[in-house]
Amino acid sequence: MRLGPLPEYILKNSKAIEGKQIKKFRVMHVISNWNMGGTERMLTHLIPNFDKERFESCLVCFNSPSLLTKEWEDAGIQVHHLNADRPVSLKGAFRLLRFMRSWRPDIIYVYGLRSNLMARATKLFYRVPVFIAISQAIEDWKSKLAVFLEKSTSFCVDKYIGAAQACCDMLATREKIPARKLKIVYNGISLDIPEDIHTRAKDIKQKYKYPEGAFIVGSIGRLHPVKGHEYLIDSAVEVVKKHSDIFFVIVGKDYRNGELQKRVEQYGLASKFLFTGYSEIEVTSWLVTFDLFVLPSLSEGLPTVVLEAFFMQCPVIATDVGGTGEAVEHEKTGLLVPPADPKSLANAIIRLYELSDLRDRLRLAGFKKANDEFTVNKMVRGFEETAMEIYFSKRK
Repeated sequence: MRLGPLPEYILKNSKAIEGKQIKKFRVMHVISNWNMGGTERMLTHLIPNFDKERFESCLVCFNSPSLLTKEWEDAGIQVHHLNADRPVSLKGAFRLLRFMRSWRPDIIYVYGLRSNLMARATKLFYRVPVFIAISQAIEDWKSKLAVFLEKSTSFCVDKYIGAAQACCDMLATREKIPARKLKIVYNGISLDIPEDIHTRAKDIKQKYKYPEGAFIVGSIGRLHPVKGHEYLIDSAVEVVKKHSDIFFVIVGKDYRNGELQKRVEQYGLASKFLFTGYSEIEVTSWLVTFDLFVLPSLSEGLPTVVLEAFFMQCPVIATDVGGTGEAVEHEKTGLLVPPADPKSLANAIIRLYELSDLRDRLRLAGFKKANDEFTVNKMVRGFEETAMEIYFSKRK
């Protein structure tokens, strides 16, 4: 018995198999860590939405179970932890290979440098039919050794999916990946907004003691040098001189040992900033509490949090790095500023504070762009079709 009408991408790439059941393809997604970053949030949208009549999916993580495990499982994701907290290790490679041989995937999608290198090594011992490397970030920090390892193992990869044109451009210029191996599939999200979201937002404001009547400028992302939070803090010096009712909220786990908090104190701005640390509260509820969202990163692929801000109709200011400009069109869906430029960032914040009509125009345009171009359906179909094209081309 057939599982139902065959998708066009299967009909296009295979001979008709009338009267026969079409196999379910086993899809394995591999990541190295459990940080609740953009890639991890993207996976909560991607994996549960694969066509369940055609694909059986699982997520394999090198790390031990964490708080994020429950979020994945609540999203309907089958999760397997290898309990190898150092992904680039013989233990990590052995455990991944053992799992691959027992689960026998047809398709592997791999995210991040370390998990990519380990998965490529295991492919030499288990010939998975389709191996796709996912590039979610620009990764300017890569060492010469890392670039060399990427280049020298690229023969293991059937296709590279870039989350933005900028990701594919980076792979072509730095890793010398040929164009035939590159494909852009934009990130997409689907937000289940709780009915009581405004109550949740009110609870956040009360719990974290937001100043009454303040204009809230928020940023969400791990406190890491690549995220550029120090430039947001530097910009605040000029912002609060002009408008004292602006308050800054920074949500994310601190990887800088309190360095940013000390910077705020040195400026005498402790009363103007809230650092929440790692938060289990969903991103959507935080965004509802913001009047303006700022992403001051020094490097990005296609940031998921910007798409989330679009969907929540929160006006966006972002730095013009990586693929951010493919979502944030300057003066149309948001404002773009140069990276590491506190003065330009301050001017943009002041401008949106003062021009409510501009804020309204940007939030509506961002919402429309997200619904037109960055849907989870488009992302999932892009992942599925890419894998099926490779699978059937190898069978010809």
